[in-house]
Amino acid sequence: MFDLLLNCLPLRKQIEAGSVGFGINHELHDFQTRRKRTSTLSSARPPLATAASPRPAGAAACPPSAELAEAYSVLLTPPERALLASLPVFPVVAVGSVYVALEAKATMTAHVKALPRLHDELDSSHLTVHGHADHAIAAALVTIT
Repeated sequence: MFDLLLNCLPLRKQIEAGSVGFGINHELHDFQTRRKRTSTLSSARPPLATAASPRPAGAAACPPSAELAEAYSVLLTPPERALLASLPVFPVVAVGSVYVALEAKATMTAHVKALPRLHDELDSSHLTVHGHADHAIAAALVTIT
């Protein structure tokens, strides 16, 4: 969210207006196949009747972004902390209509052997995101070490 807010003025304006928030580890449902997947990070419109959303222990309902980064153990340099403080607070919300769902995956050993599993997980995530919200962007972040 930090990188998105730094580089996407329309998203920054939507967050300032309160029309967009984000969810962490939000469960998405493909309503046709009844498949469920957990999205690592979701950008979404809050629902009209906002339910309580899962937050890390000790995190306030809508903490300042620096506190949120600390609650999730995000390491930032002093210049990054200053940039983060200059951005609008991006609230953790109960996820309503999903705009972007990001799936983060990592593979650390036996890369070639892991490819079929990685492909299946990302494909399943993609299908579930579009089964949940047809207009949503399904994105993936894959780390190979």
